[in-house]
Amino acid sequence: MGDMNLENINTDSTQQSVDGSNVSNGNNGNLTKGAKVVWFILGFCIPLVGLILWLVWGKEYPEKSHYCRNGFIAGVVSFIAIYILIFVFSMIMMATIPAEIPT
Repeated sequence: MGDMNLENINTDSTQQSVDGSNVSNGNNGNLTKGAKVVWFILGFCIPLVGLILWLVWGKEYPEKSHYCRNGFIAGVVSFIAIYILIFVFSMIMMATIPAEIPT
């Protein structure tokens, strides 16, 4: 078989180039499924944080900012839908109250 030198194996996601600078092999930007869910839930539960992270991380961490944005949008839409349902339900309840209370 071939002679394998174990000193040259690098298990880290970055490798050193000829001039000594670190070069990434592209694995740093990948998010696990759990991390995607965390960023989405953060943006959903606290939409202001999702909006801020989306704007700040837009170019530096595009995948993270994508999930923060989706959580932000889902959170805002859900809150608006809940407020509309509460308003409609309260109007229905007020309409069922008799105009005059019998004495």
